[in-house]
Amino acid sequence: MLPGGWLYAAMASAGFLIVLAFYTLYRMLLLRVGGVTTLIVMLLVYLLGFAAGLGYSLEAVAASAVVTLLLAVKTPIARIVQRISYEELLALFELALFYLALAPLVYTSNVTVAGVRLSVIYTFFLLVLTVSFAGYIAWRLGPKPTIYALLG
Repeated sequence: MLPGGWLYAAMASAGFLIVLAFYTLYRMLLLRVGGVTTLIVMLLVYLLGFAAGLGYSLEAVAASAVVTLLLAVKTPIARIVQRISYEELLALFELALFYLALAPLVYTSNVTVAGVRLSVIYTFFLLVLTVSFAGYIAWRLGPKPTIYALLG
């Protein structure tokens, strides 16, 4: 990087954030357009370009592929999410809590219950819970509820 390059990068970043803030205010207050997809994509494109400029080209390309995929499936996912109730969304977050918060504790312990490791019991519990929840959601959102009810 050039001498004083970090200063240039900080100034460019500050300038970009100021422009993004003004653009956001313009869209929300004058145009009265909702949605934040454009703003988030603008920020991500800047950050990916910044990462590529720092020498993380492969990571920037991989992240841009993931962002492109997410943008491609945004509309169908938004339609599905609109059909899910608040209680179902809370149940999904509770399931995610079992996976993300409790799993590391269970899998790092060497506890056995009746000669069976707790991690095996926990894995079975998570699989049954996940298949049951997926079957319920498929039943709720699917076009032919009878077929999907077999999963639950």
